[in-house]
Amino acid sequence: MGEGVAKTHLRSVVEERLQVLFPAFESGTPSSIYTQVRHRRHFTYEDIQQDGSTERIQWQADLTIRLSNLYSDADREVSRTVALEVKTGQYAQLERDQQKVMGIVNENDDYLILRANVRFDAESVAEIQYAQLEPAPSTKAGHRLSSYDL
Repeated sequence: MGEGVAKTHLRSVVEERLQVLFPAFESGTPSSIYTQVRHRRHFTYEDIQQDGSTERIQWQADLTIRLSNLYSDADREVSRTVALEVKTGQYAQLERDQQKVMGIVNENDDYLILRANVRFDAESVAEIQYAQLEPAPSTKAGHRLSSYDL
């Protein structure tokens, strides 16, 4: 249930605040933006180990929203993607491979990687807290989650 709430909320925020999330779309009109929504998109990478062997790591995003400005006066199409991982409950955390792959994808400026933590109170009212990956070279993972206001 938490996943459905977060997906619905993010889709509405992207539609309402597109230019805030992605300044590259500032000059476009909402009618010129093509939106492609995918559930369960896989991101797979080969991780090279210290001994030279490779290990396949993957993350399945709960939701991706790809936005493209198809009718821009610019020389090329502008495209950005929001990828979302939803966790429900007080103690929900990212798994090791999820966090690693999310960090790799996050290095691409065309992606906004978000984690949504959904909690329900006693009256079943949902609270959604978003976090974004930020580079943090001093950490073992190389990045950390920081609060992201939507």
